[in-house]
Formats: sequence, C-alpha cells, structure tokens
Amino acid sequence: MGSWDFVCGLCAAPFSSRSVEPNDDSKIDFSLLPKASVQWLNRVLAIAENEDAIGIERCYISGLGRDVDYGHIEVAAGDHPSAPAASSHEQMDLATYHDYSTDSVGAIPLHPECFDILKKVLGRAGYEVNVDTLYASLIDKHEKSSSCLNFNYYDFDGLTDQYFWLSPGQEAFMCNPINIAHLNDYLRNLPTSDSTDTPPVSSSELITDHHDPFSCLPPELITAIMLYIPRDAFIPFVLASPAVRCIQLTNSFFIARIATDMPWAWEILDSRRPRTDVDWRAVYMHLHKEAGPGRTNAIPGLANRRRIWDVCGQVAAIYARRTAEERQSTSQFELPDAVKARATCVYVPHVLSPVPKGAASVTVWLPVTSASIASTKIVKLFWNAEGVLSSIVFEFDDVNVAFGNIGTRADDCIIGPGDWIDGFELSIMSDIDGLTVKGVTVRRLLAEPLSFGDMSGHRRLAVVQEGCTLVGLRGEIANGVVSRLGLLGLPELLGPPRGPAPDLSVCKLLWHERVPDPGMSCSPSEFGYWSSDATPDTILMHALYFGRTEDELAGLTGIAVTQNLLGIAVYHNGRVSHYAGRFPDGPMKYFPIDGKAGERVVAFANDVGPLVSGFKIMTNRSGQAVFADSAEGQYIVTPTPADDFILAGMYCSYAYKSAGDDRLSSISALRVLGSGETADFTRFERDDASWEPVLPPSSWSCSEPTYGSIKPGRLSTYLDFSKPVTEIAGLLAAPDWLDIAELGGFTIRYADGSEVVVGVTSSIWSRLDADKPLQELPRRKHMATSFGRHPPELPAHVHDDDAVRAQNGRGGVWRLGSDGEKVTKLVVWDNQGRLDGLQFQSVTGQSSIRWGKCGSTATGEIVASERVKGVRFCLGCHRDSYYTLEPMPLGVQALVAI
Repeated sequence: MGSWDFVCGLCAAPFSSRSVEPNDDSKIDFSLLPKASVQWLNRVLAIAENEDAIGIERCYISGLGRDVDYGHIEVAAGDHPSAPAASSHEQMDLATYHDYSTDSVGAIPLHPECFDILKKVLGRAGYEVNVDTLYASLIDKHEKSSSCLNFNYYDFDGLTDQYFWLSPGQEAFMCNPINIAHLNDYLRNLPTSDSTDTPPVSSSELITDHHDPFSCLPPELITAIMLYIPRDAFIPFVLASPAVRCIQLTNSFFIARIATDMPWAWEILDSRRPRTDVDWRAVYMHLHKEAGPGRTNAIPGLANRRRIWDVCGQVAAIYARRTAEERQSTSQFELPDAVKARATCVYVPHVLSPVPKGAASVTVWLPVTSASIASTKIVKLFWNAEGVLSSIVFEFDDVNVAFGNIGTRADDCIIGPGDWIDGFELSIMSDIDGLTVKGVTVRRLLAEPLSFGDMSGHRRLAVVQEGCTLVGLRGEIANGVVSRLGLLGLPELLGPPRGPAPDLSVCKLLWHERVPDPGMSCSPSEFGYWSSDATPDTILMHALYFGRTEDELAGLTGIAVTQNLLGIAVYHNGRVSHYAGRFPDGPMKYFPIDGKAGERVVAFANDVGPLVSGFKIMTNRSGQAVFADSAEGQYIVTPTPADDFILAGMYCSYAYKSAGDDRLSSISALRVLGSGETADFTRFERDDASWEPVLPPSSWSCSEPTYGSIKPGRLSTYLDFSKPVTEIAGLLAAPDWLDIAELGGFTIRYADGSEVVVGVTSSIWSRLDADKPLQELPRRKHMATSFGRHPPELPAHVHDDDAVRAQNGRGGVWRLGSDGEKVTKLVVWDNQGRLDGLQFQSVTGQSSIRWGKCGSTATGEIVASERVKGVRFCLGCHRDSYYTLEPMPLGVQALVAI
C-alpha cells in the first residue's frame, strides 16, 4: 500500500496546495483558486498528547510545519510547556490520527487559520483554550484508521478515500478563511442608505392575511420574535409570511441579526459604533449570499470561514460538556494554586478496553497535609454489579473526595494515623469483552498493603514517583467505571518515608501475573506498523527473567524459541521457568547457557518491520543466538560505562492475531542495577558473514567449492568435520509439488552435547498424519509468496505420500549412536545457484537420509581433508519468491585451513 492523504480536523481540506493545481482532465474551475488563496493549505500545526509530560497538562500545541508521507507531519516542537523537549531548530515527526508504530491515537493536524477560528468560537462562548480539554474534545470524534475526524464538515464529506479529491462546486472551500483580501475591499465600500432607524409601521398599516398567523400581531412583537429565529430559518421565515415582509426592518435590527447569524464576520462586528449611513440590510443579504455554497466569488474565502466556524461550533459543544465535567470533579476540594502548579502526573494509562468514546475527564485534589496524614483516613473502593471498579473515595476528617461514580458495593481500607499511600496495584481482568479493573491493592507506606476484589488478573502499578506524595487522582470515567487512572504527586514528602519507587518504565506497562521487582527497568520497546486492536497501555507484557539475583542468573540454562516466534521460553536448571506465547512444543531453536559456570547474557538486539521480525542475544562466553530474521539488529541493548546495568531478562507482547496465531508484536530487554559487561555484536562478523552460535576457529576461512546462494552479510553457521555427530534431525524430503522453503532446516547434534541449528524444522512436515492426503496439509504458516520468475526445482527423490511419510514421519532423524561419528562428506544438489538438496556421509561410510529434493544426479560435494575442516551453511529468509520468518539453508561453502 502506498502513502495516503490526511486532512485538517476542522476543515477537512488537505495540507498541500498541490491538491488544487490545474490539470487538463479536471472539471474544477481553477480561476476561483488563485495561488494566493490556497497557499495557506501548506502549513500545519498539531494538537497532541505527550506521554512523557510530567506536569498536570499532558497535551500541547506544536509549532508550524508541513505534511510528509504516510500520514506524518514534520513540525517544530513549539513553546508549549507540555511539548516534547526539542531544540529550536529540530523538527518533530508526528503520526496523525493513528500512530501505527505504537498503535495509539496520533496527533490531530490543523491549519493554523482553522485553529484561529476555533479560538474565536471558544472565546465567544467564554472559554480560554485548555489544551488537554481541547484534545479530548477532538478525540471524541476520532475513528480508528480514519484520516479525519467524524464531524459534519457540511459542504465537504471528510476524507472517504485514500486520497483527497476536490469536486466541482467545492472551490470556495479551499480558499484562505482568514486573509480575505476582497472582504477588506468590501468593508471600505459598504453600501450606504439615507434611511435612519425608524420604528416599525403601526399595526393598522399591516395587510391582513387570514392565513398568516402573524398578521394579527403588532409589528413590534413580530420584530422581537424575528431576532430569535435561527440563522438558517430566517430568510425562509421572511419569505413565508406576508405580514413579516410588510414590516420595515431597521438598521439596528440587521446589525443585531449580523451579530447573531454571522459571528464569523468579525471584521464587520469589530466596530463598537456601527455606521448609521450603511444599509445594514444590504450588508446582511450580501454576506448571507457570499457565505453560502452558491456564492458569486465576490469575496473568496468567506464561505469557507462560515463553514469552518460551524464545524468549530460542534467542537465547542463537546468542549463545554467536558469543561463542565472537569469543573464538577475538581470542585470537591481545591488545593492552593501554588501547590497544584508543582504537582506532577507522569502517566495516565487506560485501564479499560476497548477504549470508550466520550469518557468524562476527572481530576480530584486531596486535602493532604502533615496534619491530615497524622489522623485516620479511609480509602473506599466502590464496585459495580459486575465487580468492576467504579470509584475511589478518600475520606478525611471533614472532607470526602470521590473519583468516579458510587457503585453497588464498597470496601474500606483504613489508613492509620501517620500512615499514607503511594498508590495502587490494579488487577485487570481480560475476557471476551475486553479489560476491566476487578481488584485493587492499596499500597500503604507503614502498614502492609491490603487487597480487595479479584486479584487474579493482570497487574498494573499506579504509584507516584520517587520523592513525591500522593495529592490527587486524574483520569477518566466511562460507562460508570474507571477507564483511565493516573496519580498526582507533589515533589516533597509530607508523610512517612517510602521504599524505592518502581521505575516509571515498569509502571507504564500492563504485566502478566506480576509486576517486575523494584529495581528493575525496561529498555524501550518498539512495535511494528501492523496494528492490533489495543492501545499500548492495554497491551499485555510478559516478563522472561534470566535472573533477578545472582542465584537466579547462575541457574540459567538456556533460551528456546518456537517456529515463527510463536513462543519464547527461558530455562533454569533444565526446565522451563518462564514463557510467553505458545508453550514450547515441537521444533524449536534452543540456545544453551551455562549460568552455573558464570555465562551471562550481555547484549540484546531486535529487528522490527510489520511485526517483530527477529531478535538475538549474546553472552560473555562469545556465544550468539539469532532467532528468526534478525541479522542486523536495529535496536541494541548492552551495558556501557555511561549506562551500566545487568541484563536481567526480556519482556514481550503477543498482541497481533494472524492466521489463528498470537504473533510477537514487541520484545525488549529487562535491566537491573549492577555492573555488566559491554558487548559488541560485530565480533561475530567475519568473512562477510555473521556467525552463530560461535565463530569458526580463526585459522579457518571460507573457500571453494561453493554451492547455492552465498551473499555477503548473511547469517551463517557451520559443521565441524572434527567433532563426532550423534544425530541430525529435520532431514525432511519434499514431494515434487512442494517448494523446499516449506521444509525449514535441520539441527546437528554433537557428542559433546552442543548443537547447531541450520534453520528450524517445519512442524507440519515433521509430523505427518498417516491417513490424510499430504496435498491437503496446511501450507507453512506466515510464509509470504510473491510473483517472480525462478527456475523449477530439481526432481524429488520421494514420489508418493507413503515415501514422504517413511522419511518425514518421525522427524527425519539420522542417528549415529551415543558416541557419534565424524561427518566427512556433504553431497549437494545445486540448481542454477539454488540449493535444492543435501546428504551427509560419516567416516564409516554411512549415508544420511536426504534433505530437500535429491531425485537427480548430485551437483557436487564437500569432502573433509587436511585442508577442508568443515562446511559453512549460509542462511536466509528469502528463497526466490518465498519469504519465511525463519532462516533456512540457502547455500553451502567449504571452510578451509589458512
């Protein structure tokens, strides 16, 4: 999919004047779109939320910028206090409407001119712009995967296609709505009249019409009524009533109607003493005509201004509702402004999913002082009929403060004299309807924490940061329950001392079963551009610990990953201690780690595309394991002298569903305080290859003969001719109609207990149903194919289902006894540079079953000798028109003594 257009949230016009450049095929009247009138389209600003903001306000107005591809804008950070930190010359790249990298709501893009109109609309209603309230009001009309908001844009339909298209008749709504040159000309030459303000004609002069209900009313009353007729009904009302048409309306009347009907004509209304020589009726009728869709282009831009003003009126209605809700919540108790100005709120996560629309913003302040802490307090937790948290109420001596709606059941947590809390641990349950808070642990500072409700769910921390005292709550209430919850902290300690606060990176995430221990932190995690249905703060994270203490690190024995990254397991003392995704079952890649001997993981890296494409780790014993497609390592985590720590594990999420599987959507490293070892993945690069699990001896080098595809930089592993092999598992055969890309690779196991994974074996073709025809088997999952020319594969050496089952049914294993035998020859089937088949031979002349398609004469061989010490296997994920997440053998090459 290519790029797409996105439009202004207030006017639904694009951010480029290129959209209205003349072309031969268009029926647009470009004479109505002079260049000066459309240049305003090229500028953009953003209303956005800064997740890293630490003040009470979390949203900001950016500086100016421009649009770029794929729904992004580049803007200056601006000078708003909640804006992300950036130099004055640095441009921020922001995703608009939907941020696919984090699967969250993006920035709302606006033209500066449209934002100016919005400020006038809000000001007319008596509001100053609160950016948090404004952002929430705009998000109220946000639709996922849309490139505009869900307002009524009147003469525009919003953006309903991948690209913006201007239709004939819409030219007026692309012109600058602020800088309207012809309006200034009109103001200097307003139509004049000799008439002065005179009272309406007397009722005796009215023409009686028995069918006109207004004919019996005095003109004075009709005139008063006419001042309250809605704008869109005023002209039809006048035309429909003969009695109304007979009334001589005064200049004062039309000045009042202009103020009521045309607040967008502020240049007209700016004069405090309207001129008495102006024919205000003519002005009213002219502006009414020029601001309508069928205008004559005498004042280009005025119709657009009127339209945008009306859209902003929709925003103002939502803004008014949200402001009233916020005022109601904050009115329960007010801290001094000087105290509130110092308070911080570092994160306000969603705790309800799906994320509801129209949630009410709530901010409450607590009467927390040294004196109030010295007395007994009560924290009441209210639950609705379904057991979902609906409210948190704080009871002090003479003040009660409620965050949320009183529910049907309550639990009381007594906070004794001198004690206070630093926050809550939430138990968030997951079911088919989404996530809800069904349990809460109140974190008392002196007394033991107390838990209420159902604490068997996933866990999220809501705590104030180090050195802070809890003085309030901020969040949202939706459908009668708590949907978003953040804490307001005052950066001083008013109560008892606290233990170490959890790291903010841990607090921001939702955790499976338990929160990582204090002292642990999370390296940043990257999501791919394939989005899930969840927001980042409702995506479940799984902790996979290498070790939180030295004893645990010493017990680490390995890491295993199943095919397509569908499951990740960590082993301690030979058993699975932690896993995420699918429990390890079937073919997998296992990387042994000798924790007891002091081997430690010292580096982590991952690669992200649509989803996580792979990751790799490195140990201090010069071992490397690459899982799936992660040869490069885009994001690397390793201790440095300036940032020292110990790699304590990994954390990951499985938030994207595909073909019935939960796919790995993010993975990164867990850190703990301590002294680690700096590592460099480039140490595994040699001979234009990246090697695993270890480098070949330095006295070996790659040389001829070479078969298949050998390309620089590819992941490689090798067979050592000098080491006895006990078995090679995964030597699968492919029938003629199956590409060997679906077989995966194989694993070489040595007599000393070590092993080499030459690609993970297919779980489908290593476990064959004895009754089902093989052509009815599912194809390899998550394999991509594309149209492309490639030579036909060599003929297969198995030709019917029984022959395939005979070789593959038990995993395609070639066994050489417990003591093993040295492999001395590799026979190769090469087809125009494509590796199609392999067969191994041992020192005693035993031949393995054949891998791939080996039905023709072999192409060549690599034979052990004084010079030839082993075989390099070159791995990759692309085989002609096929792409697999797991690397597979694509080429072989001799390793020779230098």
